[in-house]
Formats: sequence, structure tokens, C-alpha cells
Amino acid sequence: MRHSTTISEVVREAKRAPKVERYATFFQEFRGTRLAFMACEPQIDVGILHADMLSGLAEIGALGVAEGVGACMHLYMLFALATIPLPDAHLDERRKRLLLQIAERRLLVANTGSDAVRRSDNSEQTSTALVDLKDGTYSASGAKTFLSLATVADLVLFTAGPPDARLCFCLAPLRDSGVVIGSSEFDSSLNMNTHGLEFKDVIIPEEMVFAPSGNEGGALFHGYQRAVFQATISAVYLGAAFEALKEAGSFAQSARIDTVDGVRAELGSLVMKHDGALAISRACREPLYTFTAQPTPATLAALTDTAMVAKHFGCQVAAAIVTSVQRFIGTRSMRPEHPLVEMSRMVAFGPLHPVVAAQAVRHFAQRVCPKAD
Repeated sequence: MRHSTTISEVVREAKRAPKVERYATFFQEFRGTRLAFMACEPQIDVGILHADMLSGLAEIGALGVAEGVGACMHLYMLFALATIPLPDAHLDERRKRLLLQIAERRLLVANTGSDAVRRSDNSEQTSTALVDLKDGTYSASGAKTFLSLATVADLVLFTAGPPDARLCFCLAPLRDSGVVIGSSEFDSSLNMNTHGLEFKDVIIPEEMVFAPSGNEGGALFHGYQRAVFQATISAVYLGAAFEALKEAGSFAQSARIDTVDGVRAELGSLVMKHDGALAISRACREPLYTFTAQPTPATLAALTDTAMVAKHFGCQVAAAIVTSVQRFIGTRSMRPEHPLVEMSRMVAFGPLHPVVAAQAVRHFAQRVCPKAD
């Protein structure tokens, strides 16, 4: 593996690969970038890390949404794991050792995007996986619906409910014999690399288990990693949208309509929408600083609100831009070889990431129209 220094180099390398090999090539080279393991650096500044993630993910999104979403899954999980304040000194030392190992071995971390299910004798399902602790050994059983980076990652991070009911976070090797990766959840032509996952009595080393003290500690960890995801994911889709805008500009020049005032106004308006949506994601920087300095339910709520708005508008704006560009270019954008064909299918995933619009708008309705619990 060649150790690249920038995301731009990795993107160029992936573009040179045959399309069917692009995803694997990208992640092979991605391991060699600083960004991939920047979160593992001691005393990393969360604001700088977040800004670099947004820039990098936008570049990757321009290459392909599938690659961008996969990179985001790895980056945001490492971000959350590395920067969540842990008052427990023992857990903090465990985390430092783990992050050092991940960085030194250049390990990619997948995550599961849904609650796991607990197996029981009568086959009923509950909301979390079961992690048993017997004779000092942890074992996990259960299933997850969505696993991103399934075929290229080395570790999977998942939430689970141990017998004492505290929410905990576990890391398991994806190549463990007890980890069963299911079939692709989506059309294989989308290359999303998202699969179902099942744990069959997987032994989890104690060093790979993080159970913050008390229910509040687990809830903060869970809420924080979700907020970090929402604060970053729209950059992928906005990167794809800006690539679509460049296609529109090239079309305008080739059609010799680039000097027409109405054309310039239309394209300029779309660029402004892109920049405005990206600015909302950048606005997550301050609440990230605030939460990591003082991790409380109140500071998490403030971060979550900003991140939710960033994800909501960023992903919706990206999809709207691609649709507008298709209308601008016309029927030639529907030709199978045109990049907008794949792009239009992929940007549709953006608004479907959690938190979905139906949940987000009802959450914000509480401010002006409180609903009793």
C-alpha cells in the first residue's frame, strides 16, 4: 500500500482504477492518509478535526457517494470515540491504547446504523444486543440491520445492552468466525457495501468494551456519536452536488450559453444554496467545543440541534441541486454513461440517514408547540 499524504491524491488514484475496482482501491489508499486516523492523534482539536473532515468528505463525495458514506462512517466513529470526555481514568487509558493500536495498524472501523436485536429462547426480538459477562469474559449475540464498510473494514463498533442494563459500546473484529456478514441490503449496482450483520457468541476482549458509568454516561456517548454523524454526513452529498454543478457549468460552456445572464443567475443561485448548506455544518464547530469541554445533557442538546439542522438541510439541498442540474442539462443527462445518472440515485440516500425529516421537523416543533409526554 502506498502511503498517500492527501485525500486529493487518493481520489485521483481511485479515479484511475476501473469502476468495479474503485471502491476497494479508494479504501486501500485511504488508509494511508492522515485524515483517516487524525482522530487518534493525542489532544486533537475537535474544531480542526471537524473542519478537515468536512473538506475531505466533500472531496470524496465528488468521487462517489458510496465511497464518501463509507469514509464518513469510519471517520465519525473514530471522532466520537476519541473526543468524548471520559471521567473514568481507567476507561480513558483503555481508549488511548485502542486508538494507538488502530492508528498504528491502520484499521478501518465500521459501525452499525441500527439498534441490535437480542436473541431469546422464544425468538422474540428486543431493542439491543445482549452482551453477557461470565467469568470475566464478554460475549455478544444478536443482529444488526445495517453494516457499512462491510467488506473492507477491520473492526465493527456497535451498541449493546449488558445484563446490568447500562448502554455499552463494543468493538469486534469483523473477521471473527462468530461474525456473520449477510447479503447486500441494496441494489449491488449502487456499490453501497451495506450488509446485515449477526453476532453468534462473539468473544469481546475487555479492552474492546466501553461502558460509561451510569445510564447518563451511556446516553451521552450514544447521543454524541449520533450528533457527530449528523454534523458531517451532509458534506458527502454536498460534494457530489458540487460535482453536478461543475457538470452544469461544462454543459453551459459547450452549448455556448455560459454568457446568458439567466443561465449565470440560475447556476449562481445553486452554488449559493450549496455554500449555505455547507456553512450550517461548519457551524457545528462551536457546540462541539462546548460539549467536549462540558459534557452535559444541555450541551449535548445544543450540539444535537445544530447537527440535526445541518444534516437535514445539507442532504435535502444536495438532492435538490442534482435534480435542478438534470433539468438544466436535459435528456442527455439521462444517458447511461452520464455521471448524473448514478449521482441522482445516490443522493436520494442523504435525507434517509437518521435523523429523518419526519423526526427532525417534529423535534423542532416542540419549541413553538410543546407536546406533553
